[in-house]
Formats: sequence, structure tokens, C-alpha cells
Amino acid sequence: MRPLKIGLALTTILLFALFAWITLFRAGPYGAPGHQWGSPAHRTDFSVYRDAAAAVLHGQDPYAIRNQRGWAYVYPPPFSVVMVPFALLPMPVSVLAWYFVCAGLTISAVSMSGQLAGAGVSGERKRLAITFIPALLVSIWFTVGLTRGQASVLMTWLIIAAIFWEHKGRVAAAAACLAGAVLLKAFALSLLCYYAWRGRWKMVAASLAAIVLGGLLLPSAAFGWRGNLHYIGEWTREVAAPALGSESSRSHSELYDQLLSMERPRNQDLGSVLQRLVGGSHTTPMVLALALAVGLPIWLVGRRSTRESEPLILGAVVVWMLLVSPVAEDHYFSLYVLPAACALAALLAADRSKRRFGYAILTLVGLLNVGSVVDRRFETYGAVFWGGLLLLFLLLYIARSEEDATQATLREYGEHVGND
Repeated sequence: MRPLKIGLALTTILLFALFAWITLFRAGPYGAPGHQWGSPAHRTDFSVYRDAAAAVLHGQDPYAIRNQRGWAYVYPPPFSVVMVPFALLPMPVSVLAWYFVCAGLTISAVSMSGQLAGAGVSGERKRLAITFIPALLVSIWFTVGLTRGQASVLMTWLIIAAIFWEHKGRVAAAAACLAGAVLLKAFALSLLCYYAWRGRWKMVAASLAAIVLGGLLLPSAAFGWRGNLHYIGEWTREVAAPALGSESSRSHSELYDQLLSMERPRNQDLGSVLQRLVGGSHTTPMVLALALAVGLPIWLVGRRSTRESEPLILGAVVVWMLLVSPVAEDHYFSLYVLPAACALAALLAADRSKRRFGYAILTLVGLLNVGSVVDRRFETYGAVFWGGLLLLFLLLYIARSEEDATQATLREYGEHVGND
């Protein structure tokens, strides 16, 4: 077992070192004209965050800046304030600093997922599998997020950390992480709805308080109260409102080509996949109705959840949250590391036929992820989205099976007591 751990650790270190060089290269070019190195195409999102943070330092509008490729800053105001330390560093140093922060967050997210899903699982080899196999299934999206300098790794860590700390009873830390996720990607509000559904009102109240604190008070220290409200309004008009509209309404946005186009293969949410497959002018209410239809089985199975099936219900909510998001680029799906870990942990305790069935679905999910990178046609037809639906089905199938088994055990016990 020890050689296996050492081998996995060394492989991980070597891969992170390789990805560090790729990330630095992609964020080029560096140096004076005629003596430049790095990618001439400047294929990174990190410079957008860094330039927005520089705008904060100089009292400028972060939503007015554009990086070398003409990309705009599209996140709520707090993230531009958080990124200020990186704007104080030279570009190559700040690129590597952000990369190593995200690499650490990746390791932490994978570790927390393994601990959450593997709680109560006996056997070191099984716990190791619960940690590393789900990470392998979504490793392509962690890699994409890291090498493109994306904020998706931070988003994944914040959501998993919120779930982890809430499970540990550390509500303040969990609420701070969930608030951070919401203020980065608003679709994380779905997780807040889950806690309300489960009656965890302390978590809900603490998270709402943290959202107000982080969304209003923190940025106001940098922008002033009126300035912050102005930028919140600007983000709502330029990003949030168009994202909630149809393809035709999105096409009028300046961010259409950069982010909002449903025709971009990289967008793997329900609305975008539907647009690419059937075309037409389907409306927001239609997408919303389909989203509710996909979520209905979660509610039906979740009504009678047990202690054993609850992690699977939570995993299903996380999957649904991404599938129905107004915008869900492929690298967001690194978040599937937690639902996949929950599914694998439950399968390890299942009977042989169920294990084989579950392993086949998890393998197919991983292949669809890889296929989306190897051949763009996979993404065009929504391979990552369909893989998410498969994972959602697997989670609910296992949860329902465990609930049925629990009910059968209780009935047998009741009959036994009655006969006595």
C-alpha cells in the first residue's frame, strides 16, 4: 500500500510541475517586442482578474477593462477586490502565484471529497480509491481550469469546503465558503436551497449574513457604498440579466462571444445543449420547466432519505445545480469530484451486479469527459451534460435502492416484533 501512495504522490507532483509550465506559457507573451516568449495568443483568463484588480487599485471601473484578447471581467465586484494582491506582482510571478494557489485548492478539494464520501468506509485501499478515482474521472476539467487560469477551481473548492465544514458542524466556516461561492458563481444559491429544504436553518441564516457581508460591506471598503451599488447594478445589467435570457436576447450582449453564446460547444448547461441540438427559439420558461423536471426525481427520492442515502441526495443536488445553471462551461464540471466520490463509496458496499452497473456508468462519464477534449463534436452534442445526467441517475438509483433496503429491514423487524 505504501509504494502505491508514494507512486501516486510523485505522479501528482510531476503533473502539477508540468501544468505550471503550461500555465505560465499560455499566459504569455512576456518581454519586449522582438525578445518575447510564451504564447502569442495569450490564452488565459487570469489576466482579466488581474487587470480588474488593477482597476480597483487605480479607482477605475473593473467592468470597463479588457485584457489582451479583449475579454471583459464578468464576476461580481467582490472577486476583483480579492484579487488585488496579484495585481501588485509582475505578470509571470502573479500567474505562477495564482496557479499554485489553485493547485493547493485542487488537492484540498479532492481530499475533502474523499473524506466526506469515505466516512465510515473501512479499508485503506477503499478510501484511497474513493479519493483518487473520482479525481481521475474529472481530472481533465481540473487541468483545463488550472492551465487556463480559471476561477472554476476556486469555485469547486468553495462549494466542497462549504459542504465539508457544514458536515463537521463548523457552520461559520461553511457559511463563509458558501457565500464566497455565491459571490463568485450565483448558481451556488441552489446549495443554499438544499440546506433550507433539509431544515438546516442555522446554515441558511449564517450564509445569508455572509453573502450580505461579503457582497456589500467588503467591496464598499474599496469602492464606497454608492460605487459598490453601481458596480452591482452594472454586473446585473451586463452579465446576470442577459445570462437568464434566451439565445436571441443574449446575442445583443457585448459578452455574447466571450461567455453567453449557447452555440459555444464549451457551454454544457441544459439551455445551451438544447439550443445546439434542436435550435429554434425555445424560451426561458421552457428551459426552466425542463430544469424542474430534472430536479423532480431528486425531491421524490429525497423525501424518504436515510442517513446512508443523504450524501447521495446531496451529490444529486450538486449535479443538478450545474446542469441547470444559465451558463456552465466545461471546466466547471470539476465539481463532479464530490458526487462521483459519493457514488463510488456507496457502490463499494453494494452487491456485485449493482457494482458492475455503477462502475460502467462512472467509466462512461469519464470517457465522455475525455471525449469532449479529444473531439469537439462531443462537446457540441453535450457530452459533459449527458455524462452529468448519467451521474445524476446513478446517484438517485443507489439512493433509492438503499432506502428500499432500509424500509425492508424495518418491515422485517416490525413483523418479527409482532410475532413475538
